[in-house]
Amino acid sequence: MMQQLDYGFPGIVVPRPPRVFGEPRTSVPRRVVQRPLTGTYRARARPMVQLLLGDWARRLVYLVGCGKSKLTKMAKAKDLYTGNLFKAARRHAERSAPTWRVLSALYGLLDPERRIAPYNRKMGPRDEDRAAWARSAAATFVNVFGTDCTVVCLAGEDYAWGICSMLEGQGIPCSTPLTGLGVGKRLAWFKDQAQQ
Repeated sequence: MMQQLDYGFPGIVVPRPPRVFGEPRTSVPRRVVQRPLTGTYRARARPMVQLLLGDWARRLVYLVGCGKSKLTKMAKAKDLYTGNLFKAARRHAERSAPTWRVLSALYGLLDPERRIAPYNRKMGPRDEDRAAWARSAAATFVNVFGTDCTVVCLAGEDYAWGICSMLEGQGIPCSTPLTGLGVGKRLAWFKDQAQQ
């Protein structure tokens, strides 16, 4: 039986060459621990992954909630937020899917490469404000990605509940793995996911 290597991309398993006759047996398990590709290697592998997975790889979109801690100068959305929770969610999203976006209380749905100025705004306490924000963010999402995709929302309940209910109303499946978890448990969840 051929041993398989899993490089951290969903559904991609690369056959390992068979053991050469006379080569000593190793204690390597049949399925090697996932080692996600990084840097140049990941950039080279991504087109291959999309070719092998087809539309599925392009349709999975991660939404990462913004954070309170920010830089004091204009920066790309992916670099502006400096909190540990945002950084952990960003790493997870970048490792798990080819496409991700930032959910911002001020700007709505943001491309991570878009340059924005720092701001000090939380999600409004009124239900009308939250509903208006969710409608705007969901409309932007549908304009960019259409409705033929799957969403994983890595954001607090204030953000996740509103946008996911709007997206599910459009027929877009949306999962929220962090629902009901405090900050410490969320960080632990990201740590567990990174070790898998």
